[in-house]
Amino acid sequence: MDPALIKTIQDSWALAESVGFQTVGILLFKRIFELAPSALELFPFKDEPDMENSKMFKKHALIVVQAVDKAVKNLTDLGVVIPLLSRMGKKHVSYGVVPAHYDVVGQALIDTLAAGLGDAFTDDVKEAWVALYGVVKTTMIGDHYDEPTEVTKPAEKGKMQRSYI
Repeated sequence: MDPALIKTIQDSWALAESVGFQTVGILLFKRIFELAPSALELFPFKDEPDMENSKMFKKHALIVVQAVDKAVKNLTDLGVVIPLLSRMGKKHVSYGVVPAHYDVVGQALIDTLAAGLGDAFTDDVKEAWVALYGVVKTTMIGDHYDEPTEVTKPAEKGKMQRSYI
């Protein structure tokens, strides 16, 4: 990865990090669920009455952002980042995550960074994060999926409907 791109990502992440990992994680997941409400069904905290304040939700949000932090801080050593992302991608298959979900997460990440960084979220910063997320998405999807790709679509409340693309 280009050193200037890495610097842009790491510098902007330092600004996001100053808000606190848990806060960033909560904002990220709130945005995911705004973009794809049915995604909530994939999580064990889906039935929490006050989800945003539940320990399980906060813990998950924190763990996800800590993983982002580890990846961002190790961008100069892809030998650390790539295997980590590949393992995480394989693990997410068992949770019911499909390739289309990565687009939602990517959009939510960009939206969260834009909201959190405000004027510091320049076109260059956005371009750097979009490039990084492209690597993340490609690596996590890897060869963990067979064709056709199964996509989860919203259905009746509380139920998931599957279709193939």
